[in-house]
Amino acid sequence: MGNTYIKHELSEGIATVSISNPPLNFLSEEVLKELESCIEQLDQDTEVKVIIITGSGKAFASGADINEMSKVRSDAEASAISLRGQKTLNRIEQCGKPVIAAIHGFCMGGGLELALSCHIRYASDKCVFGMPEMQIGLLPAFGGCLRLPEAIGASRTFELVFTGRKLNSNEALDLKLVNAVYPHDSHMFDVLNVAKRMTQNSSAAMRLTLRTVLKSRELSPAETMKIEAQSVGDLYNLHDLKEGVFAWVDKRKPDFIDP
Repeated sequence: MGNTYIKHELSEGIATVSISNPPLNFLSEEVLKELESCIEQLDQDTEVKVIIITGSGKAFASGADINEMSKVRSDAEASAISLRGQKTLNRIEQCGKPVIAAIHGFCMGGGLELALSCHIRYASDKCVFGMPEMQIGLLPAFGGCLRLPEAIGASRTFELVFTGRKLNSNEALDLKLVNAVYPHDSHMFDVLNVAKRMTQNSSAAMRLTLRTVLKSRELSPAETMKIEAQSVGDLYNLHDLKEGVFAWVDKRKPDFIDP
């Protein structure tokens, strides 16, 4: 893709995307643009079934680039930084393929907001999480004011943001910021094993599951269940639902075509 800060590799249907902006993988405007472009292309790539986002070096990601913020000279420019981050993270969340955050090292501020935009989060046992924005008179501005309360509740969000308290991996797990914690030395191996299990699923079924769950945020329970039922009909009109049912009856592995 010719990127400077974002690299990816594809193996067995799994695209591993790595952020490389040393020393702490700050989410500058260029990093965010490259990340959004990468996710957009991978979402359209029929060979990709699952996406993993991680960071190179000693951090997953560590928030907005403070040097860029120091050059802001108007409220419009300040808001533009927030909108840029929101746009990229919204694109990740709206991806039609499962996006896993493989978190190690520092996951702070915008980096934690990035992790929250991923559908599933797995941490190594050597992570530091936090929302330190208040230290510079800021608030979580890459969608964190929406996604963090959804993950841990409003009261815990206020406590984490207002104190700037740092969390270790087990504390993050207890707060349900992450789905699981794996040993640091085997972290990526363990995450890849989970991703490999997901590649056995129908891409169409995963895509419609993501769509239905995400739409439930803005719809009533009745409307959500209507979309859920419609999705079953959509899957019936595709190949994979019928194939999955007959494969189960025939006691064989389904041959999904991932339409």
